[in-house]
Amino acid sequence: MPTVVEANIGPFYLGTLFQLFLFGIHWQQVFDYYRLFPQDRLFIKAAVAAVFVVGLAHTACSIYTVWFYAIEGYGQPSFIADCVWSFALDPLQTSIVAGIVQLHYAWRVYLVSKRSVYLPALISLLTVLQFALGVYLSVMALQVAPWPQLHRKLDWAVGAWLFILAAADVIITAGLSYFLAQVRSDFKQTNSIVGSIIRLTIANNALTAVTAVISGILFVADKASAWHVFFGLVVIRFYSISFLSSLKLRKTVAGDIARQRKPANDYVSPLPPASPGPTVQRPGSSSHGFSEIKNNSLLAPSPTRPGFFRTRSLDSFRSGKTAPRFSGSESIPIEIRIESEVVEEKSTDSWDPTRFYRNPSPPQPQAPAERFPTTPPFVTVAEPIEQRT
Repeated sequence: MPTVVEANIGPFYLGTLFQLFLFGIHWQQVFDYYRLFPQDRLFIKAAVAAVFVVGLAHTACSIYTVWFYAIEGYGQPSFIADCVWSFALDPLQTSIVAGIVQLHYAWRVYLVSKRSVYLPALISLLTVLQFALGVYLSVMALQVAPWPQLHRKLDWAVGAWLFILAAADVIITAGLSYFLAQVRSDFKQTNSIVGSIIRLTIANNALTAVTAVISGILFVADKASAWHVFFGLVVIRFYSISFLSSLKLRKTVAGDIARQRKPANDYVSPLPPASPGPTVQRPGSSSHGFSEIKNNSLLAPSPTRPGFFRTRSLDSFRSGKTAPRFSGSESIPIEIRIESEVVEEKSTDSWDPTRFYRNPSPPQPQAPAERFPTTPPFVTVAEPIEQRT
């Protein structure tokens, strides 16, 4: 059976340790928020700063509570019998953070519900009630120090405060899930994004609701120990993390949309097939057309820069200029006699494949060549002497 110290100081110690761990996560979230969303409105940035400052004060008060009970009150049971002032401020600090977060979610519900005011108004009403009860509890705890008197006077208020917190969180979760589910469509990408938002909303708000309910039940049912303190100390951290997670969700959704659109941007349509047509052959070339070469898979691959020295030939250039030109997808290379010598070029010399693999234009009609007599016009043919007379 646990001793009085274990049952009353142990929950404060464990709750403070776990809260410090969650505070590190909250600190990182705040840093990421101001880095990723510098364009947000001023009141949103102020809300983030307010949640962080109140949470920091709550952590300091929790540390002092452990110090008071475990260090200053070491060996003195009378210290355990009273509620220290630092813990008496816990309901006020929690109600401030929970109020900011719940009003933020009420605004989200107002937007996704196509600006319907009924459900956001109910959430706002519950937020005001829990804030009023939190202020009342802190004031009474500062005035009435002994724990037995606090239980007699404040059991109903603590239970109502924590259950109102949980009710507001449940309504927020149900409302956001319902209205977001209406956005589902026939597009798989849209449904995937909406589903991820719903899952994150349920996880964030369900965690705060369950923690508040457990803390309220333990406070009312178990008056001999302080295990309700463990959940009461960490619920404020769950609200802070939920708030920052909802703000950073915009970046997550934007990243999901970008990843889903990336394959469409990188898609390259295939080249259209070559149109059928007659095979154009160069006079004097092989009788096999391009279609036969294509069917026999004898096409050469795309030109790539060779690993040996490139040749430079005037004969090849001359033959390329004087040879008939062909075009189209079924033109084939011609065989050219090359008399060349090896020329070593600099490494910075660029290699242009079109310089050697040209796609010439179609042959132009040419006028028939004029035929000249084999005998020059100034040469006369001598007639026989017999015919002169």
